[in-house]
Amino acid sequence: MNVLKTFLTVVLPLLAFLSAYGQTAAVSVRVEGIRPDRGYLMVAVFDNAEAFKNKAKPLSRARIEASDNTLTTEFRELAPGRIAVAVFHDSNGDGQLNVRSMKIPVEGVGMSGNYTRLRLPKFEEAAFNLKQDTLIVIRMRYPAKQ
Repeated sequence: MNVLKTFLTVVLPLLAFLSAYGQTAAVSVRVEGIRPDRGYLMVAVFDNAEAFKNKAKPLSRARIEASDNTLTTEFRELAPGRIAVAVFHDSNGDGQLNVRSMKIPVEGVGMSGNYTRLRLPKFEEAAFNLKQDTLIVIRMRYPAKQ
């Protein structure tokens, strides 16, 4: 009886903790409205506001040839929690989001939550809770032709 009591009070909670701790999730990112003329889509997943704001040190990232109007990529083995996804169309292939004065992008951009205001969103405005495998759809926004 003592062994059973020890098992129920110690081992079961430990097993529950270990199984919850080891859980991961995937996020599939479908990007729509791409102008597939040239270049690459740069897709990045962020898990904190500072990295999202500076677009530095993403949790994960992908570079996809902009070959169609709609493309999908997947990020696997992410820890559940708050994440945000940012996409830009690196149409000139320089690896950077090119901007003009006042940091207005000259290349296409998109964010989780499909934020549409004139300024780039803050992390909390683009973030969502990743709890299980999830599909998100991001609509690209391109600047008006000059």
